Amino acid sequence: MCPAKSWVRGASALCGLVWIGALTVWGQPPRPPAPADPLARRQVADQKAQAMVQEAITLAQRYARTNPAKAVQVLRSALADIETSAAISPTMRQQLSGQLQAAIAQVQGRPVPPPPAEPGRPSPQDLQKSRQQAYERYLAEVRDVQEAIQRIAQLQERGQLEAAQKQIDELARRYPDNPAVLLLQDKERFAQGVRDAQTFARLQADRLAALQRDILRSTLPPLRDVEFPPDWKQKTERRLQTVRLTEREKKIIDALDKPTSVNWQNVMLEEVLQELSNQLGENILIDKRSLADLGIDLQRPVTLRANNLSLRTVLRQVLATYGLTYIVKDEAIQVMTVEKARGLLVTRVYYLGDLVQGIGPFGGAPQWGTFLDLQQTLQNVELLMRTIQTSIDPLFWRENGGPGSIIFHYPSMSLIVRASAEVHALFGSRLAGR
Repeated sequence: MCPAKSWVRGASALCGLVWIGALTVWGQPPRPPAPADPLARRQVADQKAQAMVQEAITLAQRYARTNPAKAVQVLRSALADIETSAAISPTMRQQLSGQLQAAIAQVQGRPVPPPPAEPGRPSPQDLQKSRQQAYERYLAEVRDVQEAIQRIAQLQERGQLEAAQKQIDELARRYPDNPAVLLLQDKERFAQGVRDAQTFARLQADRLAALQRDILRSTLPPLRDVEFPPDWKQKTERRLQTVRLTEREKKIIDALDKPTSVNWQNVMLEEVLQELSNQLGENILIDKRSLADLGIDLQRPVTLRANNLSLRTVLRQVLATYGLTYIVKDEAIQVMTVEKARGLLVTRVYYLGDLVQGIGPFGGAPQWGTFLDLQQTLQNVELLMRTIQTSIDPLFWRENGGPGSIIFHYPSMSLIVRASAEVHALFGSRLAGR
């Protein structure tokens, strides 16, 4: 046989095998994705946190020359995100927090603490000893985790879910980077989600039964022209209770509502505050510590043009330029940083279920199910919160750089508002229809 022909036949046979193998692979269903490694997810979270911190430091360096207060605000915002993040490792959190604190000190002109000195090179005996100690710690960690998982399983079998969760939290605190502990946390979160879904299903069933009862009652003729729920009067009176203010504080709030027009071109901050104080007829107290924290003084220029705006809006705008805000407290207008103001705010809960809860055209919209009612309720809440944040001192809210916050707690159908006494008074007056 000719060697060339033999080589061609062999190549053809090999190509046929490759083609059949390819068809076999292509014909198989796709493999399911590999389960996510909790330790790998934490490493990815650490990398994202590093990139975020580096971006914040770069942005702050650009602001540092022209607006140091803005640079400090950017760095402190990143520091708050790092310190409250549960996804990154404790070691990475400590490292990134140190970098951000050093960057803040550099922008404010304070001495930057030097990094810790690196230890000298250990001897071979020390290395051997440290390896042995690390191995012993590893074995002890494995034993502790195994025993803890067994205890947690026993607690869950007995239905003691709260005690089991405490054990999981303690295990995560002691061994935050252990893959078994991370996986255990993921499984517990999934189980909690299942329990929440079951609770929500029971809630839906109860609501559907209540809606059916409402339909039955709606077929009965009313006794009067308009009927209200039996507890409607109590709910309304409780909602309209405003924060207690002194007569002097009420006078200050009324003065802040007065309209004004200004045209300032590079006017010193001290002169601007004095002019606003004269128009208000009230003293404006300035927290010198807050100015020092932001690295600003009263000689900074202010440029603002406003026509027929309230004194409240003008004062907020002037202070927000330098990362400051004000609150009405102890019968005075006090100027301070946003962070300090957050610590002096008052938290109040306003029940609004009878105003925002979606009930549909037939006492609960059973023809579409309770899911439509839920969507209607959330839309009503979103519209109400947006209205509050745009009509009641807009620059006070966190979304616009201020200290105040407002969230909706669905289980209790309530708004949780954290604000100053002034804003609570404005909020209560709007509910009262003033």
